[in-house]
Amino acid sequence: MPALDGKIYAIFHARQTSNKKLVDSIFSHPFFAATDSELLFLAHNGALKFSYPNKVSSEFALQELVKQGSLEKVLPLLKEKTKTALNLLILQISRSNREATLSYFNYYLSTAKNGGEYYDLYTANLYGGTAVFSSTLKYNGIDGARKVEFDMLKSL
Repeated sequence: MPALDGKIYAIFHARQTSNKKLVDSIFSHPFFAATDSELLFLAHNGALKFSYPNKVSSEFALQELVKQGSLEKVLPLLKEKTKTALNLLILQISRSNREATLSYFNYYLSTAKNGGEYYDLYTANLYGGTAVFSSTLKYNGIDGARKVEFDMLKSL
C-alpha cells in the first residue's frame, strides 16, 4: 500500500440497535450522501423520533442535514426529535477544494440512560491525531480522555 500524506479522517462506529429488525449491513454506519457542493458521511448514536419504517436514526439525520443544507440549520430540528441522544460524527468533503472537516456534537436528554453519562463523548490525542469517541471506549482503556462540551458543535 502506498504511503499516505496529509490529514486522514475516518469514522468508526459500532452500532448496537434496540430494534432487532434493523440489524443488517444496509444499516451500517457511517451513512453517505452527496450534494452538488459536498460529500457527507454521518454516524449517530442515540435515538430520534421519526416515522419512517426500515430506516435508522442516522439515515433520518443525514436526510434532514441534506434537506436543511447545513449543520447549524439542522441541529435545532434534530434536537427537537431527540428521544435519547443526538451524538453525531459528520465528515464533510468540499467538492470545490477537496477540503475535509470532521465535526462532532454531543447532546442527550436528562432522562437518557444513566442520566446521560452513557452518551457522553470524549476526545483524546492518540497515535499522532485526535479521536472523538464514546464513554464505552473511555471506560475501557483510553487514557487522557477529555469530555467534549455538551450541546456545542465542534470540529477537528
